[in-house]
Amino acid sequence: MLQLGDECVTFEKGSSLAETFYDNLNERICTVRGNGAMGICGKKVCAKDPVISLRIRDLGRIHIIKFSKNDKYLAVQRHENSVDIVVVDPNSQISSHEVTQTCKMKSAKIKGIEWITNNQFLLITTQGLELYQIEERKHSIKLLKTLNSMQDWSVYHPASSLLVLASGPSHSQLQPIVIKGGQFHRLTRFEADFGVSNANTHLQEQNVSVEILYGRLFLRTLRFSRRDSSVSDVALYEIPSDPNAVPKLRYVLGLGLPGMFGVHVIDSLVIVHLQQQRRSLVFDIAIRPEEVNQWAVLEVEMTPAPALLALTGGLPLLSPLYSHSWVIFSPDIVIDPDAGLFSRVTLQPVRAVERVKNTMSLLHFLFNRSGAKKAALLQLCEAVMRRALKQRELSSILDLINGRLAAAAAATDAAPAARTAATGWAGLYFEEARTPLSLPSHSWPLVRQEELQSHVLIPASEKEESESKRYLANAQLAYIRSLRKHGVEVDPYLNDSLVETLVAAGEMSRLYQLVNYRTIGDSKPLAFLLLSYEARYPPLFQAGVDMLMRSGSGAAADEMAEVLLAKGHLVEALRYLDTAALSDRPSTAVRILESALDSDRPIRHALHNFMQYQRKSKNGFADHLSLFERDYKYLFSPKELEEAERATAFADASLEVIDI
Repeated sequence: MLQLGDECVTFEKGSSLAETFYDNLNERICTVRGNGAMGICGKKVCAKDPVISLRIRDLGRIHIIKFSKNDKYLAVQRHENSVDIVVVDPNSQISSHEVTQTCKMKSAKIKGIEWITNNQFLLITTQGLELYQIEERKHSIKLLKTLNSMQDWSVYHPASSLLVLASGPSHSQLQPIVIKGGQFHRLTRFEADFGVSNANTHLQEQNVSVEILYGRLFLRTLRFSRRDSSVSDVALYEIPSDPNAVPKLRYVLGLGLPGMFGVHVIDSLVIVHLQQQRRSLVFDIAIRPEEVNQWAVLEVEMTPAPALLALTGGLPLLSPLYSHSWVIFSPDIVIDPDAGLFSRVTLQPVRAVERVKNTMSLLHFLFNRSGAKKAALLQLCEAVMRRALKQRELSSILDLINGRLAAAAAATDAAPAARTAATGWAGLYFEEARTPLSLPSHSWPLVRQEELQSHVLIPASEKEESESKRYLANAQLAYIRSLRKHGVEVDPYLNDSLVETLVAAGEMSRLYQLVNYRTIGDSKPLAFLLLSYEARYPPLFQAGVDMLMRSGSGAAADEMAEVLLAKGHLVEALRYLDTAALSDRPSTAVRILESALDSDRPIRHALHNFMQYQRKSKNGFADHLSLFERDYKYLFSPKELEEAERATAFADASLEVIDI
């Protein structure tokens, strides 16, 4: 599941003539020979990326070397109070143009250099911070801002432009600062707990990093046991977007095993490497985001990738996996200086199917991964077919899927202020407060209705057992309810599929209730489908009739009349046509008149009375109406007609005196 060396390159080992530096901004390993006079070689972890080669003057030993993001400038520190900015010429391997910048603050010594933008760099000194900008046209450097601050060490996170300064007696007082727009923006200071003991009296720089997990910013620290020097757990402090809010301890990742020597973050997973056990613990905080104490979802062993084995020519690795010589950098870099190997750790989330036994944890884990949507849908389909999930668990998974779908739609269509309505782990869209802190948005894998239908519901419907059909019907109903709960319009074919599943399961009375309570949405095809089930469950015929008439169109009335006429229900057909002129539907009128000729006398009399209202316009069926009226004269005797008219008049008079 974890592989080392899917992307890897080799570099020259350190020696008396060559020194090796790591450029965290560009994830580049830099080899400096002869203080730069014999060459500087910069390699990225991907072998396909171009290699930077240049030579500079030998002006003394190099302590820090870092390229700008666009590789146009190279910052070189040779002296404790100055930095040299080298202009990299892509057309020449010899760079002769350098600009030296001395610390602005007197007696300040440089402790670190960070590139903020392509032409802005930060000097972290013993006296504070100095932000400079390179004036390309003038070939000069301009001071933008200074900040007096005493710190013991610092950690910089390029993706968020966040600098964390450590101070205090135990170096645990942390001051986050956002560097943006040529300004320093202080966030709220806080203190990190690292487990003070006799063996660990100070929080050290190598035990702290800034990470982005699911679009949220965290400061990660190692906490040590108070009894010995072993690492007991990993603490994650969430840094809020509100500059006035205090960062708080959000999660504690329990290890339970000694020998921790490195932490990586891959696809928002925190991966803790254990050297003694030669294993790695995988933590996913999004599975149970409300719980502070987190435990590993997986315990896996790292394996060499085929690319790494090809690089060594099939020979054994010079250093074993989990070697004590490894130097680990966030988010996923491993440098083995003994072997001269620069590689990346990659994750294959699909392999979790073989290791995670809990179905809910597995589904959450896969749906949280960026490249495992098909595997997640396959596992959900198998869970439905095996009836492995309780109704509450199934609803929870479907709410997770549809919550993210609704949140993504809200972020795309609505105004920024409306995005805040979709908060939490379903969508992770937070209020855009007035803060300089900006993070790259997190994109969840979105499962659309047609995908869930084709990969889960349709394959699961192939099982013939009645219990499986009932379980599938519950799953379909839970999915439709979840869609409506999150304001997502339900595709009509989902309702049709639910009806067919309920019929296959023999749940006819339940289907009738769902239609009556409008849980299943109205549609003309579904109405005719319900009409076809009259023989199996007669009440569904009336439910289909009502659904068809709720469409409110004249075409629906025609279709309903045709259905009723086919069943010989002439009076019922007239009931659905008396709201509009029959002359507008000549074909339907002809069918009614033809059916009336074969009906009994009371029905023909009722039709005659109805036709009195249609005399104003006979276009299209005048011949049939004349034929019907001619036959009607011989249907009743004058005495019968007189008695019928008298009874009708008496009924009308009785209705007039009723006080409603």
